[in-house]
Amino acid sequence: MNYENKKILKELLKDEILPNVSNKDYVETLGLKNEFTKIRTIKLLDSYEELKWWLSTNIKAKAYGQLFESKLIIPFDDMCKGVNKILERSVFTHEYGIYLEKVRNKVTESVLKSLNDKSPEL
Repeated sequence: MNYENKKILKELLKDEILPNVSNKDYVETLGLKNEFTKIRTIKLLDSYEELKWWLSTNIKAKAYGQLFESKLIIPFDDMCKGVNKILERSVFTHEYGIYLEKVRNKVTESVLKSLNDKSPEL
């Protein structure tokens, strides 16, 4: 996830109080069997610092975060529901494979428009 995506994610999460769950405890809920995979996943989550989007109750924030992360952190179905909600249409599973960049671009465009619409007028 690049800097711009993190800025957008921060804006999506700005008013939310996230649960106080350690990354290690969260990774335990994923049911990963391989210790190396668990350690790598914890390090990945640590890289987000305070942007713990996977703990959010905001389905759009969770979907946005997961869409730009190659490692599955939340259930795929949750990401799909969030993306569908952001785009206001059903996104077919194959679109995440064949047209992933297009989906990412459309989601980013839609989220930015939504955030701009909520911003107070200058």
